This record gives sequence, C-alpha cells and structure tokens, in this order.
Amino acid sequence: MPIEKQMTALITELETADEGSVSPQAAASTVLAVDELIADIHKAYARDQELVRRLRPFMRGSFEIVFELTATATPLIGESPVLAAVFNGIREYLATKLHIAGRNYTLEGDNIVVVEGGERIAVSPSTAILFDPRSTGAIAAEQAFEKLQRDPIISEVRFRKGGELEVFSRIPRSDFSYMRVPETIREIKEHPIRAVVAIRSAAFDAELAWRLIWQDLKLSAEMEDKSFLERAVAGEESFSHKDMLDVTMGIMHEFDPRLERWVPMSKGHTIKKVWEHIKPAEQLSLGDADNEDGGA
Repeated sequence: MPIEKQMTALITELETADEGSVSPQAAASTVLAVDELIADIHKAYARDQELVRRLRPFMRGSFEIVFELTATATPLIGESPVLAAVFNGIREYLATKLHIAGRNYTLEGDNIVVVEGGERIAVSPSTAILFDPRSTGAIAAEQAFEKLQRDPIISEVRFRKGGELEVFSRIPRSDFSYMRVPETIREIKEHPIRAVVAIRSAAFDAELAWRLIWQDLKLSAEMEDKSFLERAVAGEESFSHKDMLDVTMGIMHEFDPRLERWVPMSKGHTIKKVWEHIKPAEQLSLGDADNEDGGA
C-alpha cells in the first residue's frame, strides 16, 4: 500500500482585550507548551511513527500560533492516526483539566482519580501521559498559563484545527489556574544487594560520591564503609584503571507509574560494606581459572 505524507495545522489563538499586544514571555511559553504537549502525545501513541512539527511564521497583527504537523498516512484510512491522536489528546486533556477544576488528582493506569470525592475519569492512553506530574507537556502548560495569567491583556486561549473555523477547546482567563500540575509524593525504596561494581571515579572525601557501573548502569553511591575509606585515604588501598569492588550496596529504586514497576535511580545509593577490592590482574586470574574449569 502506498505511503503518503499528510499535513494539517494546530492553531492556538490568544484572545486579547482591545487588540492589545502580548508579552514575549507569554507568547514564547505558549509555543513551548503546545510543542511539548504534542511531543508527549506522540511518544505515548506511536513514537516509532514520524511526526514533524514546524512553526508557521506569525502574520502581521495576528496572535495565532500555528503548528504545521506532518505525518505519514495511507489514503484508505483518511486522517493519519497520529494526527488524530494529537488533536483528540489535547482536546481530552484540556476538557478533563477544566472538569477537575484545580482539584488534586492521582493517576491510576488510564484513570484520573480525583482525591476529593474519589471520582474516576477514564481517558485514552495517549492522554493519560499528560496527567503524569512528570510530563514535560503538562509542566510546560502549567508554566505557560502562569505567564498568560500574569499578562492582564489576555482574556482567553482557544485551539482549533487548520482549515476549520470551529474551536475545539476554549480556556477562559478564569480557568487558567486549573492547568497547574499537582504535587506528588515520590515512591522510593532501598533494596540491599551483594554485587561486583566497576569503579569509574573514586572519592576519598566522605561527603563525595563514588561513581560506579553496575549491570551497565552508571550510578553514584556514598561510601559508608568507614574502615575501607580510611585505608583508601591512608594510601593502603591503591586504585588503577578497571578496578572493581565486591560490595554490599543499598540500591535506591523509584516506582514508575507509567511502566508500573520499580526502576533503579542514578543517585542516592550507598556502599554498606566493601568485601574485596579486585585488581585487573585478579580479574584476569579469575578469568583464566574459569577457562580451565570450562575445559576440564
């Protein structure tokens, strides 16, 4: 089936009183927010499908911010699914935010749960990502509406699709504050492990972190084994390239609600105990021993 390019436009209108001018900060933050919202929806819907975003030049005397969106599409299905997801996602996101009206909420899968009253609102997966407090699109939107609110001349923000006169989302000035992102409590836990880690950078100051590699992950950890640290400071432990440590570590994990699993963090870990300082020669000897055993 032949593949063709399909292009449409997402238009954001800044309504002003008496055709007044808009501050550069308000305009720039709005451009960034719309771009980040589109990017988040694209990643959630189909990051492997191309979506090109271009900003059309401003027209003289116009406060229309026009994003030209180009995606691949097949002639038989009409509108590109990626473009449809972008428009539906922004429409659904803004409508849900206005419905919640500034109340705190949590995200459970593809459901928005309002803390006050327990109301559950089901949204599409590509919209749900915008309700994750870590969404770059949601954070950018919050910052944009804060700047728009500080510009007294802006009375409303509207969104419509290129080629259509009908507005699909409308946010009056009185509702700008509803775009804020709720604060969340990060779920973090420590998991103790026994592991052999490679040293990227040693730290002989107790207030500095050791830079290590564990299971191909680059991480930093504080040294809590005081006796080993004292030997290192006294020069009783010498370090060279490719040195490794056999340690008991406290690995910090953070729960990722999008992946629905605990993932290792890059910082905050601790080295509880150093059992052995392994030199490159010792690693080679261990490798030779393994080879001998394997050939027996």
